[in-house]
Amino acid sequence: MSGLDEGLLGPTITKKRVFAIVLVTIILIAAFAYSIMIYSWLFGSPRKSPNERLEGAPEEDALLILPESGYNWSELAENLDLDDPDLLDQLRDLHDGNIDLLDLLQYASLAAALAGSDIEVFRVYNIPSYEEVNEKLWKFECFDEFLGDSWECNVPLQNYDFYSYSDYYSKHSGLNIYNISMPLSPGLGSNSYMIPNLFPNPYIMENSIEVPNITPGSEVLRKNAFNSTTLTLEFTSENPVNMTYELFGLTLPTNTEINNSALDEDYTPTIIKDRYLQLPPDISTYLDFNVHPNINFHYNNLRTIINDEDTSFVVANKIRNYLQANFTFGYQAMENSPPANGEDIVEWFCYHEEGIWTHFAAAFAVFCRAFGVSSRYVNGYNSRYSDTVYDPVMGDGIAVKYRNLYNWAEVYIPTDVSGNGIWVQMDILYDSFGGGSGVGPILNNYNLTLSSNFTSGSRGSIAQLNATLSSSYNLSVANKNIQFYDYTMDEPLGSNTTDSNGLATFTFPIDDNQTVGPHIIYASYGGAANLTSYIVDGDIQVSLISVNPPQVNISQDPYTTISGTLTDPVNGKPVKNANVNLILYQKGTNNIVNPSFNPSSATANDNGVFSQTVNIDSSVPYGKYEVRA
Repeated sequence: MSGLDEGLLGPTITKKRVFAIVLVTIILIAAFAYSIMIYSWLFGSPRKSPNERLEGAPEEDALLILPESGYNWSELAENLDLDDPDLLDQLRDLHDGNIDLLDLLQYASLAAALAGSDIEVFRVYNIPSYEEVNEKLWKFECFDEFLGDSWECNVPLQNYDFYSYSDYYSKHSGLNIYNISMPLSPGLGSNSYMIPNLFPNPYIMENSIEVPNITPGSEVLRKNAFNSTTLTLEFTSENPVNMTYELFGLTLPTNTEINNSALDEDYTPTIIKDRYLQLPPDISTYLDFNVHPNINFHYNNLRTIINDEDTSFVVANKIRNYLQANFTFGYQAMENSPPANGEDIVEWFCYHEEGIWTHFAAAFAVFCRAFGVSSRYVNGYNSRYSDTVYDPVMGDGIAVKYRNLYNWAEVYIPTDVSGNGIWVQMDILYDSFGGGSGVGPILNNYNLTLSSNFTSGSRGSIAQLNATLSSSYNLSVANKNIQFYDYTMDEPLGSNTTDSNGLATFTFPIDDNQTVGPHIIYASYGGAANLTSYIVDGDIQVSLISVNPPQVNISQDPYTTISGTLTDPVNGKPVKNANVNLILYQKGTNNIVNPSFNPSSATANDNGVFSQTVNIDSSVPYGKYEVRA
């Protein structure tokens, strides 16, 4: 039997270009060698440390003191298994007729929580066919001001007339009238809530509101300038009821029809630009590399495919197609590394390149504004994958459920030089126009090489990166913005513009901020990317955490797990992806036992932690030993 005692912390000794760090009982002598896993890093996805999530909120029934909004929120919370008051507030705010602020972090969490919900929000009856309503978007709220972590609505609700049947028959008789059915759990007195409507205008039919237990004539329809619509009713009872009303929607122009009439975004009226081209605190600051490096990266990618002659509609579609081609729909980033409170949601999305409809729509609206296309953000419900239902009186219909919660955008498209135009509904995930032309091919028509004059050395050195852009399609390589990124540190280094030959250089110091160890440096332009590497020499703090189990019977189970950490003593940062030699010594001596372990080394992860299960060689005799690393 071999007894394995844990080594203790101690000082380190560094040899040139080779790290040898050995942990003794009190003294640490290191023999350290680096291994760089370039290709796995290239295709990997470094993540920031997960932020603290909204969990463990104190138990309370905050819904009991909220204003009446036509829904039984306590029952909904129980059915949806939502115990976070902030998420419940977001759900309430979506329906309560009070359009104000949409917190994107909480809203995305709510959308994820509701993704599998079978609870119905409303039904749509009198449908000609399922296919006819499958792509309908049911608008609830719309927002104009982007605050980074939220959207805000800055226009008031105003009373609005129901649409008369006489006008319908004289102007729109060919359009189908839908019957909306909504279950309500009202409170006594006035109740206000959002009602679904169709783009672009809410055509809610007069005298079509049918709901028990209301004061006759109390129906008040209101909408704002974005066509978000609320209905207020005066209830005489708290008994649950079902409300129905009728509406119709206009036949929307096709993408081809819009494209044929679209003009450059410069023709957008100033009054529209002033409201819908806002980014915090201003566009140039928001897009700055030092403020939002990941937004800046994708903005520069988009610059390579958006041309001066493109119309506003072409620009919007190139942005949509780019997001569809280069970003992934998924929940992994939200689960493993959710945005922090106050963090810019688009910057977070551009870093992870993964998210849900909430993030896609926000990024689309932001990039449209960055390129001069006026945009606004919408939430509501889609009709995709809705269950079909049948009622003997109302006929065929669909059931829209909480899992249909959705986000999209609206953009303004000028159609004449005087500034006249139309607002266009843009479904970011499911619609497309132009077949993605210009997104993949152009970004991939460039090649990039990268080299560094600095390959290994100590702090105090100066490194120069040389990136050369080329194209086999005879595309211009001049004045292209090359991004430089330290994958090891998970930090942007900076950017520079290519000269007429496609060369961009970037010089920076190897200072105390540069962690000792290997660094993977990544340069990119559009879809072209390459990398290089260098090693920063210096002392390493190695801490052996455990040898588990500390005693091993080789004849029965010759395995033990050796764990520890690597830290840069200068800046306190973890040393990532470095190879640590594991050495077995006779206890109390400097006599190395060889062979000893298989494998004989371990690799630290992105947090500087290593943990390696080793097989102790059968030739190791019975006795007491020390593990050093």
